[in-house]
Amino acid sequence: MLDAFANNWTILVVSFFIYSFCGWIWESLVCPIATGHKIHNSGFLTGPCIPIYGSGAIVVCALFPVSKDWSLIFIEGAIVACFIEYLTSYFMEKMFHARWWDYSQMRFNLNGRICLEGFFIFGFFSVTAVKNVQPHLTHMLIQYDYIPMVIASTVCITLFTSDLITTFVEATHLAKKLETVSQDLKKFADELELDIHNDITTDDIFKIGRQLKDSHREHLIKKYSHRRLVKAFPDILNKYHTKTQK
Repeated sequence: MLDAFANNWTILVVSFFIYSFCGWIWESLVCPIATGHKIHNSGFLTGPCIPIYGSGAIVVCALFPVSKDWSLIFIEGAIVACFIEYLTSYFMEKMFHARWWDYSQMRFNLNGRICLEGFFIFGFFSVTAVKNVQPHLTHMLIQYDYIPMVIASTVCITLFTSDLITTFVEATHLAKKLETVSQDLKKFADELELDIHNDITTDDIFKIGRQLKDSHREHLIKKYSHRRLVKAFPDILNKYHTKTQK
């Protein structure tokens, strides 16, 4: 499989985007339907693409030959994919100062970044990609002329890069807004503690607190891009909510 990628880089690029799209289908359509939730864009990017699936699939397909025992592909592929997910979570948290997903409530998780359930899912996907999908996909793509494949790859890379830059900027703005809201709410909570001996009732405190949170929330998510990111990654709010409780 590695030879095919090396001989024709367009196969690697197109395969990456196909797997990324399939990952988006899994996260945004299959999982919500299976769990009874509403269908929505669960990816970081605006477009139907979740790169972590594309990256994991390409790395696994490049590392493991079709002839390799399926059980080894399952275990080793799951380890590789979980490693990629862990690094992605870590670096996104460092860049945006927020945890974008959190598996802390799930059993057998590692620092809330990866979990055992994901391990088994990635293992299954690894075997499927190496043994079934990629051989047929490579055979199909290699039939196309080189120029059309270059054009398709270039278009996909251009759209992907544009989406990535735009989303990165919006995510940075969102993180800054969340930090501001967190600081304001904490300051508000501290002021209430100072006035606790005055004639402010508990109901008044909760009412004022709700009004402040609602006003900040309205300002925070008025942009579609911010609403989409918060909806796709609700765990990003947990860090800032926790801060206000301290």
